[in-house]
Amino acid sequence: MKTRWYLIGVLLVLNPFGCTDRVETVPAFAPPNSEKISDAPVGQSVDVRSAMTEECQNGGIVYTVYIDVNLSSSFDEEDSVIKKYAVCNGANGSDGSNGSDGKDGKDGKDGNGVAFAVVNASVEQCPSGGSTILMATDVGNTGLYDVNADNQQSMTICNGQNAVTPAYTPVEVIYACGNNVAYKEVLLRLNNGQVLASVSDNTSGKMTRLAFLTDGNFVNTDNSGCNFSLSTSSDGKTRSISWSGSVQKSWSISY
Repeated sequence: MKTRWYLIGVLLVLNPFGCTDRVETVPAFAPPNSEKISDAPVGQSVDVRSAMTEECQNGGIVYTVYIDVNLSSSFDEEDSVIKKYAVCNGANGSDGSNGSDGKDGKDGKDGNGVAFAVVNASVEQCPSGGSTILMATDVGNTGLYDVNADNQQSMTICNGQNAVTPAYTPVEVIYACGNNVAYKEVLLRLNNGQVLASVSDNTSGKMTRLAFLTDGNFVNTDNSGCNFSLSTSSDGKTRSISWSGSVQKSWSISY
């Protein structure tokens, strides 16, 4: 990098009438062919930009060192270039030769698939019911599940369980002899199989009360002339209501 040197002399101008503290600086020496010295300060800066194709065929960076005459911190036309040089990327190397083929792998086993079967899940596995999926190797790809095949696996999927309903929850209204009069008396069948009814000790409806009806014969007090009966099966699992000489409804007992 070239540097211009200037020798500055100091000339003291004396006042014939006395001393003064005024000092002037003038050029004492300048190198030949020197440029005009500007009153503005100058500084040295570096401009960095991407190289153009004609500068770097494979791309790169161009650095320009310059005198920033107007201190704009950017490379302008009036700035004086000190040095410019490019740092170029290297060219891509040529492809190497292909490597040798690897050794052949071992032959795999026969391509047997998987066979499935679906059976009902046991009560112990699924109290509310469900299914068990059986899986095994499909030897010969027949599509048929074989309990003796290799790789036996199973998966059980259970049905969701119903919410538990309290025993005395009404689940059905029973109109003995049919709903054939206004203000018809009704019977309430409960979740545990019992029947709840409003009964009276006489046909006028006096002393009316709620009661669980046992097996036997009954008569409505709604002036419909309805006679009905309740009975339980011999195994104690089913209860029925009858009128007009035949069974009209039956349901399970859980108590």
